[in-house]
Amino acid sequence: MAPHRQGNKSGAFPVHIIYLVSGKREYFTTGAIVFPEQYDNGEITALATSIGRKKYGLKIYEIPSREDAKRDNDAIMAVIKEIRRIEDRYRLDGKQ
Repeated sequence: MAPHRQGNKSGAFPVHIIYLVSGKREYFTTGAIVFPEQYDNGEITALATSIGRKKYGLKIYEIPSREDAKRDNDAIMAVIKEIRRIEDRYRLDGKQ
């Protein structure tokens, strides 16, 4: 999982899952959009209020919370779990 290289107007970046299919790199958009400070060792965290307000000019209600981070992490982990399930099915079927 990795943040995309180009951010939106507010400075947030979409998170993509990158994986290989038959040696070809594939990108899957997770729907999560995070600020660089939220991305920590492959996991999304809440954005500190001081950073959100000072660096990005966000209003207090626009700052991503712990609940937002948990929801994004859960959605991303569900996608990863589904990709692994599909990989396992291909292996069991003898397809690589």
